[in-house]
Amino acid sequence: MCLAGWFADACSDPAAQSVAPEWGWGSVTKERYMNKGKIARLAGFVGALGISGALVAMASSTTGAYFTDEVGGNLSGTSGVLDITASGQNINFTGLNPGSDKDQTINFRVKGNSTTSADVWLVFDKESPAYGQFTGVKTTSYGWYTGGGLGGYGHFKVTSAQGMSFESYNLQLQQDSAATNAYNNGTCHVHANGTGGDTHKATGPDNATQAAPECGVPAAIQIGSNIAAGTSSWAKVSFGLTGKATDQNKVMVDVPFKVVATQPGIRPDAANF
Repeated sequence: MCLAGWFADACSDPAAQSVAPEWGWGSVTKERYMNKGKIARLAGFVGALGISGALVAMASSTTGAYFTDEVGGNLSGTSGVLDITASGQNINFTGLNPGSDKDQTINFRVKGNSTTSADVWLVFDKESPAYGQFTGVKTTSYGWYTGGGLGGYGHFKVTSAQGMSFESYNLQLQQDSAATNAYNNGTCHVHANGTGGDTHKATGPDNATQAAPECGVPAAIQIGSNIAAGTSSWAKVSFGLTGKATDQNKVMVDVPFKVVATQPGIRPDAANF
């Protein structure tokens, strides 16, 4: 006799029919077929998980069916230009008499092809022997030259169309850093852009009490600010000897300089990085 339901499969299984009849079909047969059913259901569940995982994997590895389109592009860059021209920058003052200065105007123009406006500077080579002889520190070696600048023997002045200026009656730097940085010495006040100085003259021959304060010439003096492309301007350079200069027919100064244009707000000696 075979039971309906989950025992039905046992009717065709001789092994199941030989089990002890104590429980009819027997507890062993029942347990056996209960375990088989559980296994079947578990296998079906695992199989379903496997199919779901495969579907997820397929979905993540494809781009889907969304519409796409594209337009090509390109990045290109070309550097700009800063171009300046000048005249009158070669200055040769001859026949200088103490107390009587001479001057010369330097005209400059930021050329129209420049892609930026410009600051303009009068720039000396702060390490050259000529700069040392002109205005150097007494104890600093400038190449082959040591001994300091002209000091109280010379007067130097720069003025500009935009009102920036420097002036000194004692062309002597006190320390190396003063060539490129703002500094103060008594009534001498020099700004970071090289403008300022001191208009005081010596009041007598006593260097200790009557000399003008040491006020060396900066290595860079600004003579133009934010000058637009295509615009011209000017600066005037004056030089003379004081009453201390008694040597006749002698070269008192011979120092090269450059007229330098920079982007606004940038010093000519700024590091490139």
